[in-house]
Amino acid sequence: MNTLNSLPDELQNLAESEIQFTEEQYEMLLNAAEELRRQRDEIYTLSDDLDRYLNEINELRGMVEEYRGVFQILYRTVKH
Repeated sequence: MNTLNSLPDELQNLAESEIQFTEEQYEMLLNAAEELRRQRDEIYTLSDDLDRYLNEINELRGMVEEYRGVFQILYRTVKH
């Protein structure tokens, strides 16, 4: 089974193997391998961004909970 990491290398290895490809097929394989590497890198960047955003959201949730507690205390204090 191909993984996100190994597929570009497998395509490049195929292009550079002893199988006889036309120059056009060879170039297509190399270009496909390079495009897959570019897309893989973009996916990793997006994944890192998503992780960072999720961490920020969780931090904000924690802050909201803290403020909610403070406002509840203030409300009870003012109400009495």
